[in-house]
Amino acid sequence: PWLKDKGDQIRTIILQRLSHDSAAHWEVVLNKADVPAARVRDLYEMLTGEQTKRARNSQFQRIAGSSHTAPIAAFRFTEDGPELEQYCARQGEDNATVFAELGYDSDAIVELAERGVI
Repeated sequence: PWLKDKGDQIRTIILQRLSHDSAAHWEVVLNKADVPAARVRDLYEMLTGEQTKRARNSQFQRIAGSSHTAPIAAFRFTEDGPELEQYCARQGEDNATVFAELGYDSDAIVELAERGVI
């Protein structure tokens, strides 16, 4: 009963304390105290992180036009195996194609781009 009544107050105190340092900092502190905790990583951090680099049995492939590699299997194949066969467009790279397929004409697409909408 006591804890239930104090839940909002405890949550506020914890959030205030956690806001004083980065997620990376708290991940280290909490893990050293045997508290299972991990920060959420973005895709770039995941692809370049130590855990991905240390993966012994994972299969990686270099991303075309980039110095980065991407995991393509969580294990190694003795023969063949998966490959990255398609190019992944950068953010906004396919805007004109997508908006044309939605029925926008080229003038409208140019205007949207110039206005910073897309």
